Amino acid sequence: MRLPSIALAFFIATTVPSVQADDGGLVFTGPDPDSPLNLSSNAIRISWTIDRARSIGNWQHWRSFDLHYITLTSGGTKVDYTIRRNVSIPDGDSSFTWDPSSILEGLNDSGNGNLWLEDGEEHYFESQIKNMGRWGATTVPSEKYAVEGYDRIGSLAAELNSSFVKMAVGLTISGAWVALF
Repeated sequence: MRLPSIALAFFIATTVPSVQADDGGLVFTGPDPDSPLNLSSNAIRISWTIDRARSIGNWQHWRSFDLHYITLTSGGTKVDYTIRRNVSIPDGDSSFTWDPSSILEGLNDSGNGNLWLEDGEEHYFESQIKNMGRWGATTVPSEKYAVEGYDRIGSLAAELNSSFVKMAVGLTISGAWVALF
Protein backbone atom coordinates (compact mmCIF):
# COMPACT_ATOMS: atom_id res chain seq x y z
CA MET A 1 0.00 0.00 0.00
CA ARG A 2 2.57 2.54 -1.10
CA LEU A 3 0.08 4.75 -2.92
CA PRO A 4 -1.67 6.17 0.17
CA SER A 5 1.64 7.28 1.75
CA ILE A 6 2.67 8.98 -1.50
CA ALA A 7 -0.73 10.66 -1.74
CA LEU A 8 -0.46 11.82 1.88
CA ALA A 9 3.03 13.21 1.29
CA PHE A 10 1.79 15.09 -1.78
CA PHE A 11 -1.19 16.46 0.16
CA ILE A 12 1.03 17.70 2.99
CA ALA A 13 3.59 19.19 0.61
CA THR A 14 0.95 21.13 -1.31
CA THR A 15 -1.25 22.31 1.56
CA VAL A 16 1.03 22.96 4.55
CA PRO A 17 2.98 26.22 4.26
CA SER A 18 6.72 25.73 4.23
CA VAL A 19 8.85 27.00 7.08
CA GLN A 20 11.65 29.20 5.85
CA ALA A 21 14.84 28.98 7.89
CA ASP A 22 16.13 32.33 9.07
CA ASP A 23 19.85 32.77 8.52
CA GLY A 24 19.91 35.91 10.67
CA GLY A 25 21.18 37.88 7.68
CA LEU A 26 24.61 36.21 7.84
CA VAL A 27 26.50 36.33 4.53
CA PHE A 28 30.09 35.09 4.06
CA THR A 29 32.24 37.73 2.36
CA GLY A 30 35.66 36.08 2.36
CA PRO A 31 38.00 34.60 1.48
CA ASP A 32 37.79 35.33 -2.24
CA PRO A 33 36.18 32.29 -3.95
CA ASP A 34 38.26 32.95 -7.08
CA SER A 35 41.42 31.97 -5.19
CA PRO A 36 42.02 28.45 -3.86
CA LEU A 37 42.28 27.90 -0.11
CA ASN A 38 45.90 27.16 0.77
CA LEU A 39 45.69 24.48 3.47
CA SER A 40 49.43 24.78 4.20
CA SER A 41 49.07 28.49 4.98
CA ASN A 42 49.18 29.56 8.61
CA ALA A 43 46.38 32.12 8.20
CA ILE A 44 43.14 32.16 6.21
CA ARG A 45 40.86 35.10 6.95
CA ILE A 46 37.19 34.12 6.99
CA SER A 47 34.87 37.12 6.95
CA TRP A 48 31.13 37.68 7.04
CA THR A 49 28.60 40.42 7.42
CA ILE A 50 25.27 40.54 9.19
CA ASP A 51 22.56 42.16 7.10
CA ARG A 52 19.48 42.19 9.33
CA ALA A 53 17.36 43.50 6.43
CA ARG A 54 17.78 40.06 4.77
CA SER A 55 16.51 38.27 7.88
CA ILE A 56 12.89 37.17 8.04
CA GLY A 57 12.42 38.47 11.57
CA ASN A 58 13.76 35.92 14.04
CA TRP A 59 17.32 37.24 14.07
CA GLN A 60 17.05 38.66 17.60
CA HIS A 61 17.22 35.06 18.86
CA TRP A 62 20.52 34.33 17.12
CA ARG A 63 23.46 34.95 19.45
CA SER A 64 26.27 32.76 18.18
CA PHE A 65 27.25 30.18 15.60
CA ASP A 66 29.73 27.36 15.21
CA LEU A 67 32.12 27.82 12.29
CA HIS A 68 32.92 24.71 10.24
CA TYR A 69 35.14 23.80 7.29
CA ILE A 70 33.61 21.19 4.99
CA THR A 71 35.90 19.37 2.58
CA LEU A 72 34.98 16.78 -0.03
CA THR A 73 37.12 13.72 -0.66
CA SER A 74 37.66 12.40 -4.17
CA GLY A 75 35.46 9.45 -3.14
CA GLY A 76 32.55 11.81 -2.49
CA THR A 77 32.65 11.78 1.33
CA LYS A 78 32.13 15.09 3.14
CA VAL A 79 34.50 15.69 6.05
CA ASP A 80 33.33 18.30 8.58
CA TYR A 81 35.87 20.07 10.82
CA THR A 82 34.78 22.45 13.57
CA ILE A 83 36.98 25.55 13.33
CA ARG A 84 35.50 27.48 16.25
CA ARG A 85 32.50 27.19 18.53
CA ASN A 86 30.25 29.97 19.84
CA VAL A 87 31.35 32.77 17.52
CA SER A 88 29.33 35.82 18.57
CA ILE A 89 27.09 37.52 16.02
CA PRO A 90 27.46 41.30 16.20
CA ASP A 91 25.80 43.47 13.57
CA GLY A 92 27.97 44.50 10.63
CA ASP A 93 31.25 43.03 9.43
CA SER A 94 33.28 40.46 11.36
CA SER A 95 36.10 38.05 10.66
CA PHE A 96 38.12 35.21 12.10
CA THR A 97 41.67 34.25 11.16
CA TRP A 98 41.94 30.49 10.85
CA ASP A 99 45.13 28.44 11.03
CA PRO A 100 44.34 25.30 8.97
CA SER A 101 47.38 23.36 10.28
CA SER A 102 45.23 21.16 12.54
CA ILE A 103 43.00 20.30 9.58
CA LEU A 104 46.07 19.48 7.51
CA GLU A 105 47.40 17.26 10.31
CA GLY A 106 44.02 15.53 10.51
CA LEU A 107 43.99 14.92 6.76
CA ASN A 108 47.54 13.53 6.84
CA ASP A 109 46.82 11.32 9.86
CA SER A 110 43.53 9.93 8.52
CA GLY A 111 44.08 6.21 8.92
CA ASN A 112 46.25 4.83 6.17
CA GLY A 113 47.06 8.19 4.57
CA ASN A 114 45.03 7.57 1.43
CA LEU A 115 42.59 10.46 1.86
CA TRP A 116 42.40 12.35 -1.41
CA LEU A 117 40.57 15.68 -1.71
CA GLU A 118 38.39 16.67 -4.64
CA ASP A 119 40.29 18.98 -6.97
CA GLY A 120 37.33 21.16 -7.94
CA GLU A 121 35.54 23.98 -6.13
CA GLU A 122 33.85 21.65 -3.64
CA HIS A 123 35.18 22.87 -0.28
CA TYR A 124 33.44 25.51 1.83
CA PHE A 125 32.83 27.10 5.21
CA GLU A 126 29.57 26.79 7.04
CA SER A 127 28.02 28.57 10.00
CA GLN A 128 25.71 26.55 12.20
CA ILE A 129 23.65 29.27 13.84
CA LYS A 130 22.33 28.60 17.32
CA ASN A 131 18.84 29.75 18.25
CA MET A 132 19.11 30.35 22.03
CA GLY A 133 17.18 27.18 22.90
CA ARG A 134 14.20 28.01 20.70
CA TRP A 135 13.03 25.88 17.76
CA GLY A 136 15.85 24.56 15.65
CA ALA A 137 18.83 26.22 14.14
CA THR A 138 20.04 26.82 10.62
CA THR A 139 23.20 26.53 8.55
CA VAL A 140 24.63 29.06 6.13
CA PRO A 141 27.25 27.86 3.61
CA SER A 142 29.92 30.05 2.06
CA GLU A 143 30.88 30.06 -1.59
CA LYS A 144 32.76 26.93 -2.67
CA TYR A 145 36.53 26.88 -3.08
CA ALA A 146 39.27 24.87 -4.71
CA VAL A 147 42.11 23.89 -2.38
CA GLU A 148 45.89 23.73 -2.58
CA GLY A 149 48.71 23.04 -0.14
CA TYR A 150 47.91 19.36 0.40
CA ASP A 151 49.78 16.51 -1.30
CA ARG A 152 46.75 14.45 -2.28
CA ILE A 153 44.38 16.64 -4.29
CA GLY A 154 42.60 15.07 -7.23
CA SER A 155 41.65 11.52 -7.98
CA LEU A 156 43.60 8.57 -6.60
CA ALA A 157 42.66 6.67 -9.76
CA ALA A 158 44.05 9.47 -11.93
CA GLU A 159 47.26 9.50 -9.88
CA LEU A 160 47.65 5.73 -10.19
CA ASN A 161 46.91 5.93 -13.92
CA SER A 162 49.54 8.66 -14.30
CA SER A 163 52.08 6.57 -12.38
CA PHE A 164 51.26 3.54 -14.55
CA VAL A 165 51.76 5.57 -17.74
CA LYS A 166 55.12 6.89 -16.46
CA MET A 167 56.20 3.34 -15.59
CA ALA A 168 55.06 2.00 -18.99
CA VAL A 169 56.95 4.75 -20.84
CA GLY A 170 60.02 4.08 -18.68
CA LEU A 171 59.88 0.35 -19.40
CA THR A 172 59.37 1.00 -23.11
CA ILE A 173 62.36 3.33 -23.23
CA SER A 174 64.54 0.96 -21.20
CA GLY A 175 63.35 -1.95 -23.39
CA ALA A 176 64.30 0.00 -26.50
CA TRP A 177 67.68 0.81 -24.93
CA VAL A 178 68.29 -2.89 -24.17
CA ALA A 179 67.19 -3.84 -27.71
CA LEU A 180 69.85 -1.52 -29.16
CA PHE A 181 72.64 -3.48 -27.50
